[in-house]
Amino acid sequence: MCFKIGVNDGLVSFRLAAKVDHVLAMLNAQTENWRRSKPRGGGRGEKVRLVPKRFRGDRDQAGRVAWRILLDCLRAQLTMAALGQAKVQEALLPWLCDAGGTTLFEFMEKTNYRGLIEYKEGA
Repeated sequence: MCFKIGVNDGLVSFRLAAKVDHVLAMLNAQTENWRRSKPRGGGRGEKVRLVPKRFRGDRDQAGRVAWRILLDCLRAQLTMAALGQAKVQEALLPWLCDAGGTTLFEFMEKTNYRGLIEYKEGA
């Protein structure tokens, strides 16, 4: 998802990626995990899967979940900005991107956080 926001008389670009493969892997793993449901009238409750088995390997469901995660994240960040807890560009800083589409986070990771990490001597 790419969008632009007006900042200081200009437009700043942001890019958030829905990582469907990561969500699919988690859905697949969670279909094998169990939890206890809330007991009705005492007892321990019945054993139920964390994610229903029908979602195992379901790339469409993983896509819906990945996009919902992005929507929830974006709503939370924009709410912070609306409430004055952060500026929009501050709340969305990791996803700020250059003209080539590289996000600030990707750039920092690629340059090994040069200038930001303090290393101990002898390490």
